[in-house]
Amino acid sequence: MEKLTIIGAGPAGALLAFLAGSRGYDVVVYDHSPYPGSKACGWAVPRQVERVFDLPSDAVIADINGYRVYVNGRLVREEYGKWGYIIDKPLLLKRLVSSYAELRKRHVRVIYDCSGAVSVSGVDDGYLVIAVGHSLYVQCGAGFRGDSMIYAVQRLFRVSDGVEDVIELHFDPSLVGYYWVFPRGPSVVDVGVGGFAEPKRLMGMLEFFVRRRFGVVEALSHVKGSWIYVGGARIDWLRREIPVIGEAAGFVYPLSGEGIRPSMASARAAMEVIEGGGLSSEVKRMAAWINIQKRILDKAVKASPSLRLKLLEKLPPSIFTGLGLGELRLRDLPRLAKYLPASMLSMLKHGLKGFGSTER
Repeated sequence: MEKLTIIGAGPAGALLAFLAGSRGYDVVVYDHSPYPGSKACGWAVPRQVERVFDLPSDAVIADINGYRVYVNGRLVREEYGKWGYIIDKPLLLKRLVSSYAELRKRHVRVIYDCSGAVSVSGVDDGYLVIAVGHSLYVQCGAGFRGDSMIYAVQRLFRVSDGVEDVIELHFDPSLVGYYWVFPRGPSVVDVGVGGFAEPKRLMGMLEFFVRRRFGVVEALSHVKGSWIYVGGARIDWLRREIPVIGEAAGFVYPLSGEGIRPSMASARAAMEVIEGGGLSSEVKRMAAWINIQKRILDKAVKASPSLRLKLLEKLPPSIFTGLGLGELRLRDLPRLAKYLPASMLSMLKHGLKGFGSTER
């Protein structure tokens, strides 16, 4: 039985452990976190996750049946219908890892020299896969450049007015990023904020936002925070001698910070490569969209706050969600002509060529 050693028990590492173990590999997963899924995360996944993995019903906390977008406290966009799910991320990851793999709580030294070379010490022999989130970039200092890392903080609260099965996204001109309000139960919400700002500032912004949005609430958890790498997907890293997957390979959507779905997709693609196959069109399309979003984000960082908010106010719901989820098609681009600069439209057209429709 061939041995597979995975460093990191996040969404990418956990799904790879499940896939490899179900195919007969002897799988060991190393992770130094208190438990899988302990990293700060909103636990929301769009319904498109079903293309990657069938979620077990007991890992779904709530269905999401729409979203609302606010700019400077004013509702500018709303759309209803099945959007996705709030999942119990720790439960899901624990199940994926424990189904076939052995999880060892150990800090493993992963050495990244900033040129892309990766080596590992402190693990047993076996085919190695790296799935350790953003920490590769922190080691060489590159991770704290303003164009590659964001920070996010979150906290759970009990609210008195009840909780709807929709998500809220709030934007203001002081931040390249956004606030979120996600349902976690009949009277519990997960509230967070992420973007290009220092952790201390984001913590203060979160406290102010909660008071403004809900008034007096009962906090149910401590504030959790984490750095998130949004520097673009490196699809070639899935085929390296020591493959790198998940957030460590840039599989996070830069505009939304969504990482669970793309990280899992990278794990499925890596499994195909390990088995001697090629990369699927699905993961290629996803990587292309992540890199398109990275270029859009770079432009947003340089744009004035008034221009960013103008775009957020004017984009139609289908275009807003299509950009955020990486679901736009070539035939959608003419509709964007009145909203986006010609240079950005050209960039989108170039990036989408060869992928056609994203519908399945």
